Amino acid sequence: MNQKTLDLKDSILKNVEGTPFAKFLPVGNGDPTYELITVDGKEVRYFTVQLFFESSMKADIQAVEYFINHPEFSDDPRSYSMDEEHDFRTYIMSYGDVWLEIKAFVGGRGHTQRAKLSQMLEVGHADHPSESILDAIARIKAN
Repeated sequence: MNQKTLDLKDSILKNVEGTPFAKFLPVGNGDPTYELITVDGKEVRYFTVQLFFESSMKADIQAVEYFINHPEFSDDPRSYSMDEEHDFRTYIMSYGDVWLEIKAFVGGRGHTQRAKLSQMLEVGHADHPSESILDAIARIKAN
């Protein structure tokens, strides 16, 4: 995986040996996919982001839940993935930094980690990020 890592809680490290990370969904040239939207009278980029949970124990993980702790996502704050083959990938759209709670279920128990979207993107793009990726992460952090 990437050299940059998140500070993980003991339960994640001991019980599921996993790391949450995120990547922008790329367009053909590798730049992040986004739509322009207006928020509070200001035009911002609304990025499509892939969330992942990488684990050496993924065969033991029944599902991963991603909970976005932000009022803008109050209608649909949870996303679940059972996609073991693709590191429990799911998709969200966001123009700003949000806190996520990532819960991996093993043996009926949930093991939770909190992280900011920007942190997860930095981990996911730690290997040779392009200028467009660095710009997109800066835009996420600024909002």
